Amino acid sequence: MRATFRNLVDTLNVAAFVRDRHDHAISVLRWALILLPMAALVGTLCAAFLLSLDTVTRLRFASPWLLYLLPVGGFVVGLLYHLTGRSWRAATT
Repeated sequence: MRATFRNLVDTLNVAAFVRDRHDHAISVLRWALILLPMAALVGTLCAAFLLSLDTVTRLRFASPWLLYLLPVGGFVVGLLYHLTGRSWRAATT
């Protein structure tokens, strides 16, 4: 028998393989339609985070005096937790 593409298709029975795997192909397509927009969104959010991190890092090196405001920011965050937050026991049990 001569080796041709048609003989290969007949030997492998591609049509039956595709018929048998139709449900699987539909499932893969559905998952792809769900995952591709999600991947694009996550990638965009990661890029935005890295861009903001780079901006803040440049700002910090351009203005070294901002480092001295960190204790003030920590105090404000602690005060907000104290005034609006629950106790740590309620949060851990």
